[in-house]
Amino acid sequence: MKDLVSPGVSWLVQHGMRMKIIPYEKTPDPPAFQAATEKYAGQAKLTADGLLDESTYVAGRPFPTVDPNDPQAAIKIMYNYERSRYATDDLTTRLLDAATGSIDTTKAKGGYTVERHFLIDALRMLKYIGRTETAPMPALPNPSGFFMKAAQYPILEPFDLKGVGGIVYRYLDPTKPRTRGCTRRVSGG
Repeated sequence: MKDLVSPGVSWLVQHGMRMKIIPYEKTPDPPAFQAATEKYAGQAKLTADGLLDESTYVAGRPFPTVDPNDPQAAIKIMYNYERSRYATDDLTTRLLDAATGSIDTTKAKGGYTVERHFLIDALRMLKYIGRTETAPMPALPNPSGFFMKAAQYPILEPFDLKGVGGIVYRYLDPTKPRTRGCTRRVSGG
């Protein structure tokens, strides 16, 4: 197991966490995503410089069938990954809990030292294109050319970071860098 998981997961298993190992099972795409993949199959194209021609992509997996002998196969696989169904069109999850720290492998049994504990009120993601689950479909009005927006806010713990949040904007134009920002709620007084 050690060569198949991260050092953190390996440490957890060595210290009592149980893992149930099961045979591989394919996870089917959600029905609406699969229907979009089938409906728009063969429509997506790459530009001469290997970028996805956004005018040809609507929704679903852009390249459902990739020929391994295609010189652009790797690019198509990466666009399939980027445009996958890893999140819904409008995602909100609440009360994310995490601890950061270090593993000390010099100790006989190893040890984990928690350096910081974080509690974040919400993670939100909003897809602008390729929408298959939530209206408007297949795209939101998008004059700024966003692929997606995401935010984590506000931090509830630790106290010294309370109220801080982070945002990320990803653009359809891959030459535009991701925009990242940090906000801090300031209370009066």
